[in-house]
Amino acid sequence: RVLFRSGGAIKIPGRDYVDYLMPGIFVQTVTFGAINTAIGLADDKGKGLLERLRSLPMSRGAAMGGRVLADTIRNAVIVTVMTDECWERMGTIRSATEDVEAANDTGEGRIHFWRVAVAMANARPLVGVGHNAYTPMYNAYDFSDGEYGLGRAVHSSWFAVLAETGYPGFLLFLSIIATAFITCRRARRLAKKNTDPEVQRLDHYAVAVESSIVVFIVGGSFVTFQYVELLWHTLALSMAISHLIAARHQTVTRAKAVQRLHPMHLGIAVAARPAQV
Repeated sequence: RVLFRSGGAIKIPGRDYVDYLMPGIFVQTVTFGAINTAIGLADDKGKGLLERLRSLPMSRGAAMGGRVLADTIRNAVIVTVMTDECWERMGTIRSATEDVEAANDTGEGRIHFWRVAVAMANARPLVGVGHNAYTPMYNAYDFSDGEYGLGRAVHSSWFAVLAETGYPGFLLFLSIIATAFITCRRARRLAKKNTDPEVQRLDHYAVAVESSIVVFIVGGSFVTFQYVELLWHTLALSMAISHLIAARHQTVTRAKAVQRLHPMHLGIAVAARPAQV
């Protein structure tokens, strides 16, 4: 959807931008499918499935090749079953100069909405315009005299927070995101120092949460979901996982220290025991 709306901002003389955009979308789709394949293969290897398959009288690359081939066929089928409406929608990507009425759906309109958000923050730098108030306040701060429509959305989580909470709230929001990301990274570094299976499982969760934060950092630049509960649950999970990894690491380290000291204590106890007559 973001590509459809912002595609008109790029003008290629003598050519249609859709001719360049669609191959990129197909490559991106295949890449995402490859990521799922890699995750599936890693999960199979972790569960020992690949080792079981390799013990059978078959080619060593058959297990991996079969998984890749199956996912490739699945992706090919998805492309072939795309509806006519989807292809028609892809063909509507044109320059804003060709359709003035659709100018507010182009990248130029998106940038204008972000500039309006900055204007709101500059007008009320400490508290912003209020919770979820960008759209109701848009007309009052729109300096284009309605060129891009009325009551528009900001289409960016970052600029939405800036406009609605002011600069202090925006800095606080940035610090929360950064703290969650750094917390996951520290937890992963701590997990690498410990071979305990439970710590390793928590490390996988830390990777998942860290990846989710990266997705929000990128996707949140074009979509307003700063108030979605799942985002805040993910940020809370980063703190919980870090605490669990640190607590488990401390428990395992303490247990290993006790095991190292146990023989010494046992030897002292035997030496101190009086000889039996």
